[in-house]
Amino acid sequence: MEELLIEGTAVLPAAGAEWLESTAVLVRDGRVAELGPADELARSHPAAERAGGPDRLVMPGLVNAHQHAEGVSTAQMGFADEPFEPWMVLMHSLPTVEPSLTTLYKSMQMLTSGVTTHVHSHFPAKGGYEGSDAYLEELEHSIRAHREAGLRTAFAPYWRDRATFSYDDDAAFAAALPDDLAGEVRRLTSEPISNAIYIEAIAELSRRLAGDPLIGVQLSIAAPQWASDELLDAVGAAAAELRLQIHMHALESRRQREWGDAAHGGRELHRLAERGVLGEGTTIAHGVYLRDADIDLLAERRAMVAHNCSSNLRLACGIAPVRRLVARGVTVGLGSDDMAVDDDEDMLAEVRMAHVAQRIWEGPEPPLGARDVLRLLWEGGARIAGLEGAVGRLEPGYHGDAVVLDLAAVRGVFASPRLAYDDLVVARAGRAHVREVVVGGRVLVRDGAPVHVDMEALGAELAEAARAVEAARDPARQAFLERLRPWALRHPPAF
Repeated sequence: MEELLIEGTAVLPAAGAEWLESTAVLVRDGRVAELGPADELARSHPAAERAGGPDRLVMPGLVNAHQHAEGVSTAQMGFADEPFEPWMVLMHSLPTVEPSLTTLYKSMQMLTSGVTTHVHSHFPAKGGYEGSDAYLEELEHSIRAHREAGLRTAFAPYWRDRATFSYDDDAAFAAALPDDLAGEVRRLTSEPISNAIYIEAIAELSRRLAGDPLIGVQLSIAAPQWASDELLDAVGAAAAELRLQIHMHALESRRQREWGDAAHGGRELHRLAERGVLGEGTTIAHGVYLRDADIDLLAERRAMVAHNCSSNLRLACGIAPVRRLVARGVTVGLGSDDMAVDDDEDMLAEVRMAHVAQRIWEGPEPPLGARDVLRLLWEGGARIAGLEGAVGRLEPGYHGDAVVLDLAAVRGVFASPRLAYDDLVVARAGRAHVREVVVGGRVLVRDGAPVHVDMEALGAELAEAARAVEAARDPARQAFLERLRPWALRHPPAF
């Protein structure tokens, strides 16, 4: 029997609970067994491993509901932030840095910011696959990295089978181009990736991960505009057969909403529902341009939204209607999307961004308080990750996942005792204040540093890999995309 005692000046068991002063959390064999006065639990469990202590705040581990595990950011790879569609065109020349390294490094960035559970929306490799075995091998590299990191992971590899360079069909898009551009576009889009490869690989991965204590799998499509009816049907059928959740992007930009208006009469989410893809196990990331009818549909179907505030701002998409979603009963979680405002996966900073931005969004719904936003982080994130009732709380029976903050450091030179702890955390806490992180009763971070991964060595290895792919960058491909970009940004004739 393994026991861990996590002590705090104050412990917050759940978003809807009261802070408990001078309290400790007893974790036994990976799950919360008891909460009680710190001195009493210390006397009754003298052999338990210790974490936390005086002048510490103890909270449930943070949940990142949507990110891509790119350990070297797009900005670091030379792609400055700009509005979404121009930025996306150039992403076709973004080089792939070795996936297991980037996945592990990003996971450790999240862990040291207090994240204990996350959803990994995994990018497929550029150029496709010869078969499901090759695809599975790539996925297994990331799975091994997640296992080494030790976080709880909902692994959601996404797939797309249409509209490579625009929101129009590839053939229609190529037909509208000058001949010199059209030939290259046809060459790059001439062999569609087989949807069967994706479904077979996810089915096999689901079987391999059945019962895994840390890692689960979800189905995913890139977004409605990048999925044919055939892909939607295949994903919907697989989700029903394998009993898997579905994760996707949707309505991230104004232009995507305009595409939905033109192509589907504003009913692109209804198209998903009709094909078995939008239901109570489905999450859409972003949703900045959700229509009222879309929100009603999400509420009716009990679907979920992963809100990515910093990403939406950095790529000039806008501010999502989080207050309206919450008011209508839609589950909302918070994600970093690999685009946190400070570009280093500080999840507590992402919580603060979401809290501030929702006050600016115009609408009749009342603003969300600090505790409301923490509820999105924990409870919304838990449901999106497929772990509702298992993470997001420090209550008996829940996984023993916790983050311990340095209270004095969060307060700084002075903080009024009148300021509630949750307001203090949302207003001021960040990565630098994280002292310990616990996953399933294992202390994976002490004194702000991981105990099981050499971050200096990992960073050096990742830097070497990034320099190698940068040196091998194809300038001709970059030049082609720069020439193609103005055409890709035009609305296709069907619009």
